[in-house]
Amino acid sequence: MTRTRNTLAGQLRRAILATGVRRSAISLASGVGEATLSRFMRGTVDIQLTTLDALARVLRLRLVQDKARPKIPQRPLGRPRKKGKVRR
Repeated sequence: MTRTRNTLAGQLRRAILATGVRRSAISLASGVGEATLSRFMRGTVDIQLTTLDALARVLRLRLVQDKARPKIPQRPLGRPRKKGKVRR
């Protein structure tokens, strides 16, 4: 697992470190196990959204969408057509 700065997980890790609060206190307040939090902080495991929600609630974080358009590639729905054959 890589720890990329621009990911939601990377932002959460930085927010936890920025608090200066011990991980054991964050674990107790959020209900997230200390081992789970420790492995997440090391980048050896990913966490579930419910765990992320619990940590965000304790840290008073919220998800905010960028003003820019999402980077979702546009592709046609359904199966791609084979070249050379025309359906009628």
